[in-house]
Amino acid sequence: MIIAAANPLLPAGYDVIWTIAIVLVASLAVVAMAQLVRAKHVRGTEAAIWMLVMLALPVVGPAAWFAVRPDRRAERALRA
Repeated sequence: MIIAAANPLLPAGYDVIWTIAIVLVASLAVVAMAQLVRAKHVRGTEAAIWMLVMLALPVVGPAAWFAVRPDRRAERALRA
């Protein structure tokens, strides 16, 4: 009796899905942190707290930043 074994060199379907999920979460965190660093009106303690939240909660932290970040009009008003 011959049992067909899966090719160990090819990732299983769940490996591909987990890899995509990790890449998406990491990308979300990197984009949120980059926007935080570039935000001129968020400095000091507030920025440190946001960064800690993003690092401690990799999905919720960046999602919260995108949901409650200050309006860009306020940032433009600071430039003028």
